[in-house]
Amino acid sequence: MTPSRRAVLPLLALPLLAQGKPPLRVRPRPGTAALGVRAGPDPAAIAPSAFEVRLIGRGAPSDVVRMESWYGRGRLLGTVSVAGRDLLLIATEGTRGTGVYQEWLVIAGCDDAGVLRVLGIEVLSCREVQGLSGEARLTGGVVARDVGLRVTYQSNRILPLPRREGRPPRMAAPARERWSTFLPWSGAGALPAPASVTTAGPMQRQADATRARVAALLASPVSDLIAIRPGLQEAGLYELGALYPATEPG
Repeated sequence: MTPSRRAVLPLLALPLLAQGKPPLRVRPRPGTAALGVRAGPDPAAIAPSAFEVRLIGRGAPSDVVRMESWYGRGRLLGTVSVAGRDLLLIATEGTRGTGVYQEWLVIAGCDDAGVLRVLGIEVLSCREVQGLSGEARLTGGVVARDVGLRVTYQSNRILPLPRREGRPPRMAAPARERWSTFLPWSGAGALPAPASVTTAGPMQRQADATRARVAALLASPVSDLIAIRPGLQEAGLYELGALYPATEPG
């Protein structure tokens, strides 16, 4: 069966979707009526600003998906269909600062119990440029199937070679990785975090380990990411894709 256009959603193209209208109605669970979607900034939040997404209509859950959006770039990108329901794809800022900018892809939806929750968080993109200290870039993609999501990443890192006295600084050849990970999901709990394969490179291992720590935070239903910000920092989400692991969220 050929997947629908909504079922195949490259992350590299997601910002383009933000220029159009977000989905107005979604199917939260199999066999349920469609509900409306309301997404936008939280008017009560001052610093940092916050972005909220909620479902509206008869029988809609009371849960509100909420996250920081320091620059006001939080946005609802679209939906994908998995396990007989529509999942919401939301972008917001992660790490930011001098020479570094990261965006997350927050995947949210209703589980089998009818709870609107965050199911997983992936890095939508991250770029850090620090002159002669190096450069790092991470971009990803996601393809939805009825039984889960396949996430694909590309990493490109350029680091300086050891400095030799009397010689100009030199950069090493780019270290590149590309990999994909399938995240099966049937409607129960959060998205899983499969272990790294034996052939995984260092960036893939870092991504897989970060996903596992984030999944542990989301094991019990979570809709407010601001409330678990310290845990997300400890999980390494703010560092994923940055030049050096010591990068801290701004």
